[in-house]
Amino acid sequence: MCIINLTSFREIDHIIDQLQFKKKDSAFILGIFIPSQIIQKIIEVKHDLSFITIHIKSQGIDVQLIHSMDNVSRNSICNALDRFEEFVALKS
Repeated sequence: MCIINLTSFREIDHIIDQLQFKKKDSAFILGIFIPSQIIQKIIEVKHDLSFITIHIKSQGIDVQLIHSMDNVSRNSICNALDRFEEFVALKS
């Protein structure tokens, strides 16, 4: 799994580094912080920032919205990462 930040919020990188969450033991499950406007044509998101997962499988690619938020805070980032860990545990 790997966490990627594609936003301009450097606070996300700082929190991920503090939590030592940049585990790269598999490239098959990615967690990505993105601006919600990127996925607005695919799915309606009422918040400014989204956290999605991309699960690469032999049958194809599975993309899921796991968490969305308006404000970047330690609590909101930790909530997204907790959901990501649950997602990874279910897929393992």
